[in-house]
Amino acid sequence: MTVTIKDIAETANVSIATVSRVLANKEGFYSEKTATKVRQTAEKLGYRKNTAAVELVTQRSQVIGVIVSATKTNFANDIIAGIQDEAFKHNLSVIILYAGESDVDQQHRALQTVIERSVMGILILAIRPADADIAMLRAANIPHVFLSTSFDSQQLPFIGSDDFALGIRRLTS
Repeated sequence: MTVTIKDIAETANVSIATVSRVLANKEGFYSEKTATKVRQTAEKLGYRKNTAAVELVTQRSQVIGVIVSATKTNFANDIIAGIQDEAFKHNLSVIILYAGESDVDQQHRALQTVIERSVMGILILAIRPADADIAMLRAANIPHVFLSTSFDSQQLPFIGSDDFALGIRRLTS
């Protein structure tokens, strides 16, 4: 059974609000003695923060979902590392879902999985989803952007590179 802040409050003989404040490191509401007692009780009971519950209450997620295709390209790992580095700077977490290499079913499942989770945004790396999946993404109303994939007519947000300009630059360098 999962240990809750109510269990800690009962065991430590303090209020649920006090446990919540101590575990959130909100100062000025309790003594150091009470904080020590609450933290020791939480550890003894094996308490683990339930991020999903916190996000449900606050209606805010600190998670970015990243859907990636096969990472056989020489730049995909750099993009993923860059996403992780930026997320870390802003105290965000990243979940990465693998969508296979041009596998429509895996892409659908990855997109459905991330939409069903509490995420603040979705980055879709080198994937061109089916029209039905694009409709599902739009209907989810979760901010999203495609990386390393461009779209001409569907009014989808994307960040891509100008491959022609890069090729010319390489030829002239």
